Amino acid sequence: MVKSLIFWKSRLRIAILFTIVIWILILLLPRVLSLTGIPKPDDSSFTEQIQDNPAALISILLKVWTTVAFGEEVLGRVFLIDRFEALFKGIPWNTQLAVVLASILFGLAHAYQGLSGIILTATIGLIVGILYLYQKRSIWTNVVVHGMVDTVAMMLLFFGVKFL
Repeated sequence: MVKSLIFWKSRLRIAILFTIVIWILILLLPRVLSLTGIPKPDDSSFTEQIQDNPAALISILLKVWTTVAFGEEVLGRVFLIDRFEALFKGIPWNTQLAVVLASILFGLAHAYQGLSGIILTATIGLIVGILYLYQKRSIWTNVVVHGMVDTVAMMLLFFGVKFL
């Protein structure tokens, strides 16, 4: 029991660290990309749904924690990385290639946010792909990071804070 608590305390620290790193990326990368003429990601669909709407916020947060965080981590990390590794078996660096390809697909799945959104989420996918490998292929820390990142985003949108 004590060992289990220490284990989760360590994972929570890692999750908080990665959440902070990802939020620094979310705040900086779109601004850097905009200097090259790439427009910032479009978050208007979420803003319109939840700004000043507590019922919508609660509904989206429930989806974030049950479907989005868990589902995207299972598909984006566990399934895709494992499949790409199997596809490139015998090739040097097949794990690294698998993480990069899974990250690109993760970014493309967010194409509704525009080119900047694709680049941002692909970069986030790379970071959480590395976290997945670092955590010995356990998705639970990833799910917590994903949930915390999305929760902060939804809370900011609810209160009308423009962060992109």
